[in-house]
Amino acid sequence: MDRETTGAYLRLSWDPNQQGVLQGELHQYDTQSSQWVSDSLPLQVIGGTPSDFLCWVQVKGDFTSGFVVSIRGKANNGVMKNGTIKTLGGYYFENSSGHMKAGKITISGTLVPEAKVPVPK
Repeated sequence: MDRETTGAYLRLSWDPNQQGVLQGELHQYDTQSSQWVSDSLPLQVIGGTPSDFLCWVQVKGDFTSGFVVSIRGKANNGVMKNGTIKTLGGYYFENSSGHMKAGKITISGTLVPEAKVPVPK
């Protein structure tokens, strides 16, 4: 079984210019370079309520990948204060030749205020 556990954090923010898109910046520590690296991860909102919704992610580059996440939280005056994020189902990778690979992916975490994130920004 191919299994990897990675410590990372995902910074989420609404893009006022793109309705229905939750902008994500994935930050994770690269043990080979001993540095934090980041990637853009735009989450397309599928539906739900402001504090309990599903998003679809598709990242295009040398290969295309995608998966679905569930975000559930508690809002205070329209601002989400805490909650959870987790993937639903699996993922897929497709290269430029059209070869596809799919499998199970588990991403889970707790939503916390940015000031409480215990890693460099």
